[in-house]
Amino acid sequence: ARAAALAERSGLSGDAALDEMIRLGVDAESFAAFALVPLVALAWADGRLSHREREAILVAVEAEGIRPGGAAARLLEDWLSERPPRRLFDAWERYARAVGEDEAVRRSALAAAVLGRARAVVETARRFRSRGRLSRGERRALERIVRAVGAAA
Repeated sequence: ARAAALAERSGLSGDAALDEMIRLGVDAESFAAFALVPLVALAWADGRLSHREREAILVAVEAEGIRPGGAAARLLEDWLSERPPRRLFDAWERYARAVGEDEAVRRSALAAAVLGRARAVVETARRFRSRGRLSRGERRALERIVRAVGAAA
């Protein structure tokens, strides 16, 4: 039942990405948080999450319509409190590729939303660095995001 509800919500069915999302604690109710995984990965890419990066993600939370106290908000709070496992970002990449294989329109919408939000987190990180540069980890995370949604970017 959980898999069926998540499949309906995510638009995927019978996919390895769907199975991995379930193993990582993502369900239909918390799927909105999963959409923000690239931002979480980008913010944690240098090994720490700054207050400003957290604020930038919370702006995306509001834009995504995530209710405070709901399942998505709780899951996202876990990811912001403690660096999530790398396999979470890997699962998101598989999801983004699966969406791309499924329907070009959905992939284009995903790319626009994710890249727009990622740019906001990047700009926040740059503003508060001494030289305005991203760390090597942040650059790699951003490159992974671009590759995952690249066909529609």
